[in-house]
Amino acid sequence: MLLKLLAPFIGASCVFVSQVAFAELVTGFEVVVGGNLSAQSQIQGRTIVGGNVQGGFPSFGTGLTPAASFSSTDVLVVGGSLQSNGITMQAGDARLGGTRGSANVNLNGPGSELFQNDATAAPRASAATAMLRSASDYFSGLVADSGIIVNGSNVTFNAAPGADGVAVFDVPAALLTLQNANFALATAGLPAGTSYIFNVVGAVTGTPMGNFGAGFQTADVRSHVLWNFEDQTSPLSLSREWYGSILLPDSNLNTTSAINGGVYVGGDFTTSGDVRLAGYIGHAEYTPSAVPEPSSIILTALAGVGLVSARLRRRSLSRRAAAVQGASATGTSLSV
Repeated sequence: MLLKLLAPFIGASCVFVSQVAFAELVTGFEVVVGGNLSAQSQIQGRTIVGGNVQGGFPSFGTGLTPAASFSSTDVLVVGGSLQSNGITMQAGDARLGGTRGSANVNLNGPGSELFQNDATAAPRASAATAMLRSASDYFSGLVADSGIIVNGSNVTFNAAPGADGVAVFDVPAALLTLQNANFALATAGLPAGTSYIFNVVGAVTGTPMGNFGAGFQTADVRSHVLWNFEDQTSPLSLSREWYGSILLPDSNLNTTSAINGGVYVGGDFTTSGDVRLAGYIGHAEYTPSAVPEPSSIILTALAGVGLVSARLRRRSLSRRAAAVQGASATGTSLSV
């Protein structure tokens, strides 16, 4: 299978469809880490890591049920080695480009296996990571059609999707660090399956201290929520429970609380909290395809990823300036 997101950005393979498609961000994986993963808790879905797995004794695949249906499925792919105390596989296989070293490996899933020194692991991880920048550029190019109301510490995101069923917000980075903010997503009257894209404008320079309330905590909604931190190049740190998937192509992510959604990080991911299902399953006008499995990896396609490195920004400077200026507004609409 070809790489996810590759077709829309390479020459004659560029294909866009008029109707809305719905897909995972990276087919088959809820957590993608370009660098090292340091985890101490559980990751419920499938995980692919470009570097090493470090830290404590994380568990993988804890939310994949029935576990027997993931027999012979790679639930953890690591381009490097295990440098943690150990791992527990509650479903599926672990495939390493390097070795387990001195780490303990508990294979608790039905039929779970450990594969070491696998030559396909690192290229698969590289392929997945390379797609994050292209995906971030794509989402940042969507025109904002939904507004934000700030009233003291209450922040309401008023979703106003078009006929495509996609609500797009431009969110000033400073808004996320508003002390003890209460974030609400207004979804009344919107059909199930509506997608919510939050393009964070500018870099977050502090630790987000808000709380997610109405709208965000609904399971169906949060699986269709994507926070796109396209401008973030410094580490992003989260200390409170987060709702929705995180797309962070150019930086590291540090968390101490649970994330209710997927994690797609180009750098390192350090966490002491859970990463819970589901990952992002929402709007994708590109034609999705999966990260290649070992039996079908296409190494020549990886060489083409370098052709995709140019950023495809379509957000105008005036829109960026308006969003950043709006970060200081109180009791006013930040619609753009």
